[in-house]
Amino acid sequence: MLTRKNNKEKFLGVFNLGIKSSTTAEEGKFYKPVTLPEQIGFGELLTRAEKTLTEKREKIKKTGRPTVYPSFGEDMKTMTEFFGGIQPGMYALGGEPGLGKTFMALFLAHRYLIAEKDTCVVWVDVSETRPVDLLATRMACIHTRKNPYIFERALAEPKEFADIASTALAAIGDRFTIVEAKQNTTIAHIRAVVYKLMVRTKAKHCMVVLDFVQKFAQFAAGGIYSDIRQRVIHVVAAMTELVKNTNGPVILVSSLSKGAYRRGITDASIADFKETGDVEYTVDAGIQLRWADDTRNQEKDSAVKVLDAWIVKNRWGPTGKVRLFSVRTEARYTETDPGDIKMPHLLHDDEIGELLLDLIDDSKELPF
Repeated sequence: MLTRKNNKEKFLGVFNLGIKSSTTAEEGKFYKPVTLPEQIGFGELLTRAEKTLTEKREKIKKTGRPTVYPSFGEDMKTMTEFFGGIQPGMYALGGEPGLGKTFMALFLAHRYLIAEKDTCVVWVDVSETRPVDLLATRMACIHTRKNPYIFERALAEPKEFADIASTALAAIGDRFTIVEAKQNTTIAHIRAVVYKLMVRTKAKHCMVVLDFVQKFAQFAAGGIYSDIRQRVIHVVAAMTELVKNTNGPVILVSSLSKGAYRRGITDASIADFKETGDVEYTVDAGIQLRWADDTRNQEKDSAVKVLDAWIVKNRWGPTGKVRLFSVRTEARYTETDPGDIKMPHLLHDDEIGELLLDLIDDSKELPF
């Protein structure tokens, strides 16, 4: 006759797939004690949901913003409507080389920093040739809406740069930091930098930008994987964990597959992210930048470049396409067509270059 205790053990053994309150040596060959995962009741979940909704409503009233989370800016209202602001989660930002992925990520980082004072940004830079101070220069230009080219090409006086640097520093402070990723940099290093920055600045939310994921994956996974796709999967999984720690967005800047380049502007897909691994399943939002069909993109003296932001995945709203205009002389993006703006003359055809062409054509002696 089975006792109450025996009945309980039989029930656990059948329905918990081998979980038993105790096992003998013989039984141990077949049953392995495990710890049950945390179980949250429906009532408790509803209580949490109500608390979250209350907090969100209070934040909207306090900030006066149309969304709980920092917006994409007054000039990008459609993007804000699509995503509900720059929410905590995983973003994949892709596009072909030279299209402006890094600048777009900087633009989003700036929006995140100035929207609230309890935010910070950790930028993980994997470029081996780009000086990291160039990123700081561009961030300052985004904040002051100045043309970054005049500073990068030393066409402005140091005093002018000192003015915009002072203005940007007053608004952002030390809440923006850059990690120069090297061959021995790991996700653990990034996590430590994030923690240290949040403690030092007393930030409650931190954005992490990885520029870019395929390059970082080549060495961040160590010698565990030889296949690049497996390395990307490893990095994406580890970066996903950061969202829980930072309570903010993680942006993975990514290249695209060759098939996406061949198709051009016709369409876009989440699978276009190169060596995506689990990106298409893991990320909450996928944004691909493509050149739009606009003649200004072929004009070298045009300060306006026209892009299409293809939202190929969005767990917070619809997918679709948003037309964006990059105004290079003002370091900004807008959804409103600014018309025909020319780059300053000294940026695209300097007088020395014209003189050299004239001298070569006329077979005259060079002046130096």
